[in-house]
Amino acid sequence: MLWVLVAAVWAGCSQGGHQASSSTSVSPAAERAKTQREVERLKEVVRGSEGDAERGKALFAASCQGCHTLNGEGGKIGPNLTHYERSPEHLAFFLHVLVDPGAEIHDYHTTVEVETEDGTKRRGMFVEDDGQTTVLLTEQSGRVEIEKDRIVSTRALMTSLMPDDVVTSMTDQQVVDLFAYLFGDAQTQGAEGG
Repeated sequence: MLWVLVAAVWAGCSQGGHQASSSTSVSPAAERAKTQREVERLKEVVRGSEGDAERGKALFAASCQGCHTLNGEGGKIGPNLTHYERSPEHLAFFLHVLVDPGAEIHDYHTTVEVETEDGTKRRGMFVEDDGQTTVLLTEQSGRVEIEKDRIVSTRALMTSLMPDDVVTSMTDQQVVDLFAYLFGDAQTQGAEGG
């Protein structure tokens, strides 16, 4: 059902123009190379350092849990991380998402911007549309219901709700601690059968 709703938003957005925006004049190839260099640097940092899972858990709670669910706790805006393969073999995948959250956005996590007749713009993840009300999940307000007759425009954005500065706001040790928690928790869950 959600896929049908997302397709409806995409169809509606195509009328208003589905555009990627770029705030810099750096070429896409240069941006990808910069991202890859940072991912490689952080892989070496994480693999070569000892992390503290308890500090990582606190960091996850403060920085990630508002949007992401892990083991039944957390937000529903971002992907549920509980059943992801959280192991050192998948470190590059997770680092790439943290370094460049908007690089790959699946349809069901597309950010939608809805503008109402009073000029208010809300950004969030499209959840449902019953013909009279559009529902978004927003980082700031959670579930937001907007009456359809008040909407003047809806458009999909090629951006992630996940902040671009998640990793840049962390020290290298905090990144190491975060992965000690994510990967250690996954191994514990696997050992317990959960």
